[in-house]
This record gives sequence, structure tokens and C-alpha cells, in this order.
Amino acid sequence: AISAHAALLRRLREAGFSVEMTHHGFHALNDHILGFTLQELSFASDDEALGALEKKFFRDFPGERFPYLTEHATAHRLPLEERDGVEFVLDLILDGLERVRTAT
Repeated sequence: AISAHAALLRRLREAGFSVEMTHHGFHALNDHILGFTLQELSFASDDEALGALEKKFFRDFPGERFPYLTEHATAHRLPLEERDGVEFVLDLILDGLERVRTAT
């Protein structure tokens, strides 16, 4: 982990980021990657158990009271290729970092 952190810090600094922006950029990227990894590991149960949990959620959840939460939960049922949020957020982070880097 230390060498991966050092490599990311080096890339940000060599790309022209200030010490302060390297600090912020590192944490944005690292937190996104770590968060995604933890989320994936927490859902790494057997498909049958996960399917039963999903059915119970949609059966018992008061969807009419929370329509946007229901809509969001339903989006999680889409195949990963159609909802590739990891790449979407990573692109947002990288685009934002690039915008900051070129503005300084």
C-alpha cells in the first residue's frame, strides 16, 4: 500500500499539482478507490442470499413514501455496464483535478 500511495503522490506532483492540491487530489482518488473496494467486498456474498435480501427490500420498503430512494435502489438492479458509476465518478474527479491544475 505504501508504494501505491507513493506512486500516486509522485504522479500528481510530476503532473504539476501543488503540494496542497496533491494532498486533496490524493485523498479524493484514494477515498473513491478505497470506498469502491470496500463496497464490493461487503457485497461479495453468495448470489442466492443477495437475491433474497433484494426481494425482501423491494417487498417491504415503503416505495410510495420514498419514490426517489426507490428509483435509486432500482437503478442498482441494472447490469454493471449500464451503470458504471465507478468510472463515471473517477472521470469527474480526474476532470476536476485537471481543471484545477490548468487554472493555477
